[in-house]
Amino acid sequence: MGVNENAFDLLEVTPEDGIARINDAKDDKSWVDEPNESMYEAARETLTNPRKRLQAEVPWFLKNSNSAFSLMNEVQNCRGADIRLVVQKIVAMDDENKQALQEESLNDIYTDIIISRKKAGISADIEQADIEEALSQLLEEGAKAAIDTLLRKCSTQEAAQIGNVIAKEMIQPGIGKYPKKYGDCIRFFIDLYNMKVQNELDTRSEKIQQDIEAAKVYTSVAQLSPLFQEIEWFDYLAQPLQLYFEDQGQADKQSQSEDIAGSLRKLSLFYHNERQLTELSIAVTEKAMQVFAENPKVLQQLQEDDEILKQQVQAKPLTDDLEIVFVQVARFVDRKKGKEASNSAQIMSHKDQWVSALHRAASRLEQLSPSEKAAAAGFLAQAYYTLATACTWADMWDYAYIVAKEGLIYARQSGNQEIISEFLSALQYYIKAPSVDNEVRSCSSVEEFERKKAEQRSRESKGCLIKIVIAAGKCQVFLGNLFDCR
Repeated sequence: MGVNENAFDLLEVTPEDGIARINDAKDDKSWVDEPNESMYEAARETLTNPRKRLQAEVPWFLKNSNSAFSLMNEVQNCRGADIRLVVQKIVAMDDENKQALQEESLNDIYTDIIISRKKAGISADIEQADIEEALSQLLEEGAKAAIDTLLRKCSTQEAAQIGNVIAKEMIQPGIGKYPKKYGDCIRFFIDLYNMKVQNELDTRSEKIQQDIEAAKVYTSVAQLSPLFQEIEWFDYLAQPLQLYFEDQGQADKQSQSEDIAGSLRKLSLFYHNERQLTELSIAVTEKAMQVFAENPKVLQQLQEDDEILKQQVQAKPLTDDLEIVFVQVARFVDRKKGKEASNSAQIMSHKDQWVSALHRAASRLEQLSPSEKAAAAGFLAQAYYTLATACTWADMWDYAYIVAKEGLIYARQSGNQEIISEFLSALQYYIKAPSVDNEVRSCSSVEEFERKKAEQRSRESKGCLIKIVIAAGKCQVFLGNLFDCR
């Protein structure tokens, strides 16, 4: 029996037929089809009871002016593979159901029922609200039955295809907006779709979590491909639900998706922090962003991670240069009292290499975007600070001062007040050293300081040469006089 068949259809009577005609029709049907006598008796009981009769009257008059019930039959008779046709029928049924509950439609049905009852000699003591209630119930039952029948015939993939088209076209464009573009039939579809795919979502979610754990030993992006495919299929199944829950403000019902996104984020951080596999880390983060784009809370966190990771990749040549400073200063400078002489020798031997690394990093800093520049400037400033403090353990206070003065530029570019304060405090301390004279203070960079130091050494060497020449001349005069005396 189709969803549009009712007691009138079963007994082959009309709403204008009286009780006597209904009783005769029931007897005739039972005589010919005795095995179904109880069904005909139930139809007779419905049509002769003023309250129950609405169950048959409402769809009878509705079908003459509205195609909601015929569409229910069309939906349940569709083939699951005809994705576009199925979606069109469900959307049309949704529109017709909404139209049927409009006041004008209810008024028409109410008028038709009152007129027919008077002709049939049946009590017309009903209100329009009774009709609305009966119609709402009938539409809901019919729509659910039609969609349930359809989904039972569909494979999981066909159901997911239908659900994704409906979600993309009917739900996503109006997320957070009112009134909603869709009605109860779309809600019924989502509820029944949820029941159909939930077991598979549970199974796949558990497997994905296991595969994420296993992926910790991977060393290439290619190895992640099967995991990514599994996640994409899970997302395809879950996406209609994700969009619907987002639109309904029920983000808590997306827990499976959030759990998978959280595990992917942990995997990304593990690759970056524990294994220094930043390429894999970025691949995982980008896949998670693509898959869980419908979850704003998850997406925002992933986008922040992705930005940081890409900043670090962009800044990698810079950080590689600075690692030279951090690693070698720690290796060659012993920050203990009594080690000043050996520390000085080590710094003098390596400072040109370290300063060159700092300057290369500073040059790379200018190539970064504004959002990347601040973090990289902070890292560069820390490298300067490391070298400056190392110089104090070699009694090279003038060099410590000028390195810190140059590093202060990058500390300020970082915008980090803590780093800036460290530099200012260090400079105030270094400036008290006797070797930090006015000439040192006047230097604006390490390069200027080195140049002035070189000029000073040149002048001193020339002074020594002059003294040697003068001394040699005096010695020659003395020897000449000595020979003359002889």
